[in-house]
Amino acid sequence: ERHGLIDDNGFLKECSTHYQLLLSKNIRELATLESEIAESSYFTDLSQRMNNATLSLSSSAQVTPSSFAKIGDISPDIPADWYSLTSEAPWGKIWKGVGHFHETPLSSGWVSLKSSNWFSLSQSHELTGPYALGHGHDDYGSFTLSYQGTPIIIDRGRRTYSSNEGTERKDHNTICEGTKLQIFKGAGLKEAASIHSKKKLRTKVTCDKINFEVKDHWSRSLSLDSNNFIIEDNYISSIYSTLYFSPRLKIEQRSQGEIHLKGDDLSFLIKFEGDRVTTSLSSTTAFLTYGQSTKSTCLKWSGSGSVIIRISCDT
Repeated sequence: ERHGLIDDNGFLKECSTHYQLLLSKNIRELATLESEIAESSYFTDLSQRMNNATLSLSSSAQVTPSSFAKIGDISPDIPADWYSLTSEAPWGKIWKGVGHFHETPLSSGWVSLKSSNWFSLSQSHELTGPYALGHGHDDYGSFTLSYQGTPIIIDRGRRTYSSNEGTERKDHNTICEGTKLQIFKGAGLKEAASIHSKKKLRTKVTCDKINFEVKDHWSRSLSLDSNNFIIEDNYISSIYSTLYFSPRLKIEQRSQGEIHLKGDDLSFLIKFEGDRVTTSLSSTTAFLTYGQSTKSTCLKWSGSGSVIIRISCDT
């Protein structure tokens, strides 16, 4: 915090829910130690803010493996239930005596859409500085999506600390434009490139819509209505979009302009609207646990001008 790594609301500035989860737990451990051996309350106060911030990155009132959005640098090398306030595991005792948690307004680039059923989380990369090497995926416009805590669209993750697999635009739920970077990592010349590139990014957030724009290239809006989560992509140049489905969902049926997904308890319908829309599905891998791969499905589409995708629960 004193070095500018954590903002006033308790969010890490490196745009990783993985490290938000890990550091929130570590700070809580320090707060527990502080309460036993010191008279200060620095870590106790910081822990409360980080706990509230971490809760805001979850689709439910308590962080669980299914509710916690996985956006960041690698697939989590710790399970989300390390953070559970009701955990019976040995680390559970650090949560005893923790005060009431409440959601904190998102900051440091985090933006979300939330209703009683839907939860979507994105990172707008509003901070103009560079990311450290190994951080800062090229994922502007990407998002995760869940319905009643069931993951639908996921961040496929990064395989390991030493692997770059999962860091490029084509590895995220966003609009792809060749190999051109929008988000850079590293210092020196890359720092200057990062600042220059981010000046072209424009994000506007309201209570029911998020607009992403890369000036002179493309724009995307994410929104909610009573029954649908809606993606609207507007292409200026010849580009395409990708989505990565949760491994818990299987392709049940595919027809012209529609895809049906089947989960353990819920089914979902994806509908396409637009001129000359072409779609394709391919098998891929997701890295939801550190160093391990899980089979997943990637949806790729392109069109002319504007393409609208509606996702609804098909119960």
